[in-house]
Amino acid sequence: CTAEHVTTEMTIVPKGEGVKVFPNPTSGKFGVSGLEKGSVINIFSIDGKLLMQSTATTSYQIFDISSFPSGIYILTDRKKVSKKIIKL
Repeated sequence: CTAEHVTTEMTIVPKGEGVKVFPNPTSGKFGVSGLEKGSVINIFSIDGKLLMQSTATTSYQIFDISSFPSGIYILTDRKKVSKKIIKL
């Protein structure tokens, strides 16, 4: 009787690591993938003002910030996923 040594490798992805923002930087419209359906997405200015709020109906959403001035914005959800968006 022989014993086999089995090695398994597991990658643990923290919540939110699967969320991707593209294109980033953007000139206005950008997509966000990896969202949980029903999660509330907020876009804040760099000084913390809430500028936009949306509820994800699918795992992929498109946002349009073309009316916002150039700068850095923060996208968050209630699970504390936070992504920096750069608008050119």
